[in-house]
Amino acid sequence: PIVFLSAHPDDESFLSAGLINELSTRGRKCIVVYGAAAALTMQSKTRIRQEEAENARKLLGASKIYYLNYCEPQYTDSDANPLAQQDINTASEHFITLIKNNIPTPIVLISYDKNGGYGNQDHKIIHSIGRTVQSMNSADIPILFEMALNREQVQSWLNDAQKRLPATSLPLLSYWTKDFGLPASEITHCFELNETHIDIKFQALAAHTSQVRTDGFPLSLSKVDFTKFFGTEWLASIAYQPEEFF
Repeated sequence: PIVFLSAHPDDESFLSAGLINELSTRGRKCIVVYGAAAALTMQSKTRIRQEEAENARKLLGASKIYYLNYCEPQYTDSDANPLAQQDINTASEHFITLIKNNIPTPIVLISYDKNGGYGNQDHKIIHSIGRTVQSMNSADIPILFEMALNREQVQSWLNDAQKRLPATSLPLLSYWTKDFGLPASEITHCFELNETHIDIKFQALAAHTSQVRTDGFPLSLSKVDFTKFFGTEWLASIAYQPEEFF
């Protein structure tokens, strides 16, 4: 099984929709685990995001979704704690317990790069959990990849797009850290999406209606710009991976 450890619903579509769809189509069992999208007595916003995640899962072909019992800071209630406040070792143990109770092992784990994509704090914690889990539990998780943004590729697109497109069609860079993603020198693998993957990725992002506006980035992009930004998914291989994995 291939487990995509994500922070929030919509992250799986931004970073790995094409890869999830391709691997699922090939018959691989792909499972998405969210680290910051749960509460036992769910607030309405959390429930909506989980419904959207399920809609995206069906589009991508992933087999199952699981949730760690952590949430985003703004969704805190009496039954869940913000992921950003958790001890990394404790959160990692919870993830391992979830895997052992629900998913046949060993697994391939795919988490986030050290900068959490664009720098989101929950994303960085997911990165730390992925690294910790792999080191604590290497017999059951022998393979670790980290989804990443290719810093040079994204910056090149931004430099061009800022001259041509309205601000609503650009990412909210005020939320991004300076050192977003990874430099190309630290990326070991890439997956080139075909036309079918591109269409499914667009649909999966659109399924997250509470988070992704139809009149803003990225859904307002032309097909050409959407493909330039999202048409390749980037990974860094951290632990041993067999040649036949893909």
